Amino acid sequence: MDELSKVSISKINISASVQQEKFLLGIPKTVKVPQGAIVQWNIVGLENFLNESSLWRRGLIVTLYFSDKSPFHWKRQFVQLQNFRCNSYITSNIIRLAEEMANEKGDYKYGIQVTDGSSDETILFDEDPYLVVY
Repeated sequence: MDELSKVSISKINISASVQQEKFLLGIPKTVKVPQGAIVQWNIVGLENFLNESSLWRRGLIVTLYFSDKSPFHWKRQFVQLQNFRCNSYITSNIIRLAEEMANEKGDYKYGIQVTDGSSDETILFDEDPYLVVY
């Protein structure tokens, strides 16, 4: 068995929904992963976003950020969701926001921010989730 096949993948699924023109996210509050695991943040449930035409036209920018320290070589990743219905690589209404190997043990507070793609106005943010690398 090679080294790559021993690596575990921990998925953090962020559920997206739209209620009365308001974009909502369901973010797990604490996720624990072993050191060396690949951590994936996925946005799921985007069919709700696609069905709301005004949000779809304006677009959204979803940003994952670590304000203090990070177990990765980066502190900020983002994905811009606008007119992506036409993109052939989107087949399952799941968008990968970030993916990286967690190399440093510790407790890491992070945030998710959603910004209106046309006005740069912050629609929502959550700074309470934790990633615990053990």
